[in-house]
Amino acid sequence: MKMLSLCQTLLLTLSVWSASSFTFTHRSVLLSRISTSERMAVQGAGFGVSNDESTEGAVSVAVSMAADALGDKTATMAFVSATVARDMEEVRKAFVEQLPEGTSIHGITSSGAVLTSSGAVSSSVGCLLLSVEEGDFVTAFDKEDGARAALALKSKVANVPPQAIFMGATPGAEEGVIESLSQVFPGVPVFGGTAADDELSGAWSVMSSDECSGTGVSLVGIGPSVKFGASMLGPYTPTTKTCIATKTDGRRVFEINGKPAADWVLEWLGDEVKEQYEKGGLILPQSAQKPIAVQANAGDELITA
Repeated sequence: MKMLSLCQTLLLTLSVWSASSFTFTHRSVLLSRISTSERMAVQGAGFGVSNDESTEGAVSVAVSMAADALGDKTATMAFVSATVARDMEEVRKAFVEQLPEGTSIHGITSSGAVLTSSGAVSSSVGCLLLSVEEGDFVTAFDKEDGARAALALKSKVANVPPQAIFMGATPGAEEGVIESLSQVFPGVPVFGGTAADDELSGAWSVMSSDECSGTGVSLVGIGPSVKFGASMLGPYTPTTKTCIATKTDGRRVFEINGKPAADWVLEWLGDEVKEQYEKGGLILPQSAQKPIAVQANAGDELITA
């Protein structure tokens, strides 16, 4: 008998998690550390965020905040995020206009808020600006095809493969992009995430300095001279609640613990999903606050679905 994960086919014991003093709706948080090598690959870094009503104004404030942290260094690489309520093409144009000419941009939309060390900022624009040596952060973008993006990145890094790759893709395309990257860059680890919107309606977007696309793929190859480390943390606390999928078909779950899956989910999430239970509909925001997790191995590691 299979054990249930709402997002995975290989199924093990599940734990239902609750958010612990944490309200941001993304399923996980990537914490990374990029520091300098002997030749100062990363010369400076700065972060800025703004929820100014005007997109141009929000970008201006975010860039100014990040540039202040850079001091006398010039930004050459920008990691950008904006909530999907913003027009991403306006966001892209504003960053291109306000950043130094030639600055590379890697950006995706966020659902609900941009996360900062001080908390989530709703309806906002955020950026991480880096001042780096040429060739240490190499970008590639394709408006719809991960394989083409991977080959484009390959052509730019020449014979020096990156030590790691940041990826920005859209829902449903992630595994295909990762497969393409594994073929072009075997053994190179891939980090990053999926562009989001608020309702899984397809309003998400991925951007570069040149264009935005609702099916885009953005890649950043990190050169070998950059000292780089990363870890993945989920902001949840495990509960004692577990369940078993008693009737499934691939990734579709029809019964949980011997009763209709919808009944179990209603019991689990309560009135927050009552309308969807009665009329049908997506429950991404509600389940993001209380995700189901799969026990990844015999230890304590759990992966949220």
